[in-house]
Amino acid sequence: MPRQIALCLYCLILALTTLPFWSLIAEESMTRYTICAVYHRMMVGAMRQKGNLGALADVHMERMNLFLEQAKRSSHEEYGEELGEEIFSDEWAAIQSDMTDQINRNYNNISRLRLRYQARCKFEP
Repeated sequence: MPRQIALCLYCLILALTTLPFWSLIAEESMTRYTICAVYHRMMVGAMRQKGNLGALADVHMERMNLFLEQAKRSSHEEYGEELGEEIFSDEWAAIQSDMTDQINRNYNNISRLRLRYQARCKFEP
């Protein structure tokens, strides 16, 4: 019985110590990059609508392009060139639709996206 408990504790410790490692792998997925690319795309739209925030829009456009490139690269590596492009396009459309719904199709509500995604998308692609 004590041996079984020790074995169970060992398995629990092993599982808990490897969880952060697996979350790091999951962080570098096509979906994560796509979410951040769409977030920055939405920010570009909001900045351009306001009219006087061109410099900020340019910064978000650069970030969007970096995330976009990495998302496509990840998709192509995982699914191949043709299927990867299709999966990426579907993912982009779904995420953009979801974010558009979150702001009720109104860029004046962009702070909702900023609160949800700004911290998540501060990493370098």
